[in-house]
Amino acid sequence: VRSYDLCVSAYLGGIYLQHMQFKALSDGPLVNLINTPITDDTAFKLLSVELLQANKKGPEFATTYKNTAQKISVKFSALEIQLRQEAILNILDFAKSLQPPAPPGGATVTQEVAQVSQSSPGGAPLSGTAGSGTSGGQADKTTTRRRKKPGDDIIDLSLEANLDVLSLSICTSTSLITDVKVKGLEAVVDMQKSKIAVSTCLRDITVYDPTPGALYPKILAFEGGEVFHAAINVFNGATE
Repeated sequence: VRSYDLCVSAYLGGIYLQHMQFKALSDGPLVNLINTPITDDTAFKLLSVELLQANKKGPEFATTYKNTAQKISVKFSALEIQLRQEAILNILDFAKSLQPPAPPGGATVTQEVAQVSQSSPGGAPLSGTAGSGTSGGQADKTTTRRRKKPGDDIIDLSLEANLDVLSLSICTSTSLITDVKVKGLEAVVDMQKSKIAVSTCLRDITVYDPTPGALYPKILAFEGGEVFHAAINVFNGATE
């Protein structure tokens, strides 16, 4: 906590999720559905979250903080996910067993409610329909009074998310179906009073064919550039 800003940082060193029923081999280790390198090195952080809150009246608000009142930065370093067919099906069966059973006579209750709603007297105007001319006139007056305020260029909240490396493998107990690696995924959301700006970018993506002796080991590969870059601006009250 300083005079004109507040900075909060939190990080997660690593995480792994094991399925206790399945193993990589008959006598091998357990299957890691989610795995990240867990080390004692404090420089390596799986997930880093930083919150920066600046005072709008500070002397360096426009220069150092770039007119940003609040900024949240989320960064993933490396994440490995394994979608094993048998383990995923087992988890889905377990999730279904946790769902409560359907109440007896549920269809009968629904039919009775529908009959009551149909037999109720109609013709009553909705609260939004009555006096529509008056509400429309008020809306027009409100629209004509709107002017651009000096603080419209201030970013109320800026959210940045970065993913360095994501590895996704799909396999069964006997073979590896495919392996996907994604690098450099970025997304930025800036929220202002007048608009919301969203931009996203993907650097590299590679899809591998693990079949031995495959003619094309890389089914899909985009490296050394940008796979896609998109920017969207949503203006508040643009149709008024």
